[in-house]
Amino acid sequence: MGIFNRKRKVDPNELAHSLVTEFVDDTTFDDRPQLELTADIEPHYRAKSRLYRIAIVVMALMSHEQRNPKFSTVRLSFEALVFSQTHAKGYRLLQSVRSAMQNLSELLWPTDKSKELSWAVAWLQDVGITDVNPVDLVLFSKRWMDSYVMIANVLDEVRPL
Repeated sequence: MGIFNRKRKVDPNELAHSLVTEFVDDTTFDDRPQLELTADIEPHYRAKSRLYRIAIVVMALMSHEQRNPKFSTVRLSFEALVFSQTHAKGYRLLQSVRSAMQNLSELLWPTDKSKELSWAVAWLQDVGITDVNPVDLVLFSKRWMDSYVMIANVLDEVRPL
């Protein structure tokens, strides 16, 4: 590895904190594509979107952890920041994140033909959005796929201490 190809060394806690603040808690992610969100649907949409952003980070961290065990410290720190300290509330969120991870896996790594449209329709219908044009459905599913790639690329560029 040459001098210009070295990965940036980062503190695991700082990386975890950055993933939470810059990706999980940043609601600008929710703005594309432009969807018609009524006042009663918006809170459900935002909550589910945050849940899926958490799932994307956990999936990417787990993938990197398989190749570099030092990422386990980042994952544990991230989970401590995200999951509630109260057992019942934290357990419910953990179960929801696991479900989101399974659902995202079907989009990111389909076992047969691509399911971008049906995946987006099901995701949006779950929060009460039923009338979306096909272009926005494709953009919606692509945004989730791109987000996983983005987080994985960020993790590729760093090396936890």
